[in-house]
Amino acid sequence: LDLSNCSLRSLPPELPQAAAAVVVDLTENPLGALPNASFLGFTRLQSLALPLSVECPGGSGAWERDTTLGSSRLCQGQRNPCNGSAE
Repeated sequence: LDLSNCSLRSLPPELPQAAAAVVVDLTENPLGALPNASFLGFTRLQSLALPLSVECPGGSGAWERDTTLGSSRLCQGQRNPCNGSAE
């Protein structure tokens, strides 16, 4: 789901309708901090690309990998919040 460079300041209210997404790209948006539970229903999500200034939702402990590349942050392998393992 490519939402890069859409001038988003917050997550769109329709985002939960895309819960089957495997990759979500939110780079190049003036986003603020994201709520910890922003992507909890996204059980197939493998990669979340964010502007560098935005932390992975839930912090780096909520993801297998939290890496930076250029002006973006990549959150990969969302962990299951119930048992601390990947979903």
